[in-house]
Amino acid sequence: MIVMKFGGTSVKDSGAVERLIRIVGDKPPHKTIVVVSALSGVTDTLTQMAELASAGNSEEAIRLSEGLESRHMAMAEELMTGSTALLSETRNIVIQFFSKLNELIRVISVLGELSGMSMAKILSYG
Repeated sequence: MIVMKFGGTSVKDSGAVERLIRIVGDKPPHKTIVVVSALSGVTDTLTQMAELASAGNSEEAIRLSEGLESRHMAMAEELMTGSTALLSETRNIVIQFFSKLNELIRVISVLGELSGMSMAKILSYG
């Protein structure tokens, strides 16, 4: 079994992800597990969003969320140009994830509290 982990600059943009795909595809046909962490800078942005929400600034946190959503959508469009069905399904999933993340941001903002569990939940979106 081969376990391959990628993160940070190795998933910073669609070009980096295409290289990652080639690397994974060039491996011998063994059982392979690929672990991909958040795109470059996403964890820091999620942390900032959580802190803004806990301070009651949900509007700014949501603005940052919209930027992340746009970034993920753009990357999906760049990587899936040949598959309309897969791109459509991916868009729907991204929209659902960010909708749930924004709901969590609003709840934290209303409560004015950022627990360890809430922070972990937000960071899990990375």
